[in-house]
Amino acid sequence: MKKNVWVFGGTGFIGAHITKQLAQDPDNRVILSIHKSLPNQQLENVITLQKELIDITIQDFEKFTPIKIFHLARFGASTPLLRLFRSIRGAKTNQKLIERLNQLDKFPTINYVSGSLMYGAQKEPATEFTKLNPVGFAKAYIDGET
Repeated sequence: MKKNVWVFGGTGFIGAHITKQLAQDPDNRVILSIHKSLPNQQLENVITLQKELIDITIQDFEKFTPIKIFHLARFGASTPLLRLFRSIRGAKTNQKLIERLNQLDKFPTINYVSGSLMYGAQKEPATEFTKLNPVGFAKAYIDGET
């Protein structure tokens, strides 16, 4: 039986590589959730679900019950004020996802990856060798991106 592995935010640089790698494993059924404003992507060995994260229902999760989720999605923003509002929206969206996942018989493993947010507030620009320092979602989003 195939393992259902979901990817949120799989159209960015890291997410696209993760999605491709997961899809190469014949034991995986990869479900890629992409934002409804993006062009629908037909990828080999990948089921594409074109919805905003907040719109993913318990029925979606029951149809393809996840054993693992790779969460790379976030709301982009170009100004500090917009980043603040987007961080609040992201936190609410993640809370809704958790509420829906809690309705499943078994809660999946979630791998949360969010680019520069994983470095927290740094004095110098982050590099591949910078120590990871993840902090609370909203604080990291504001501090990490300003």
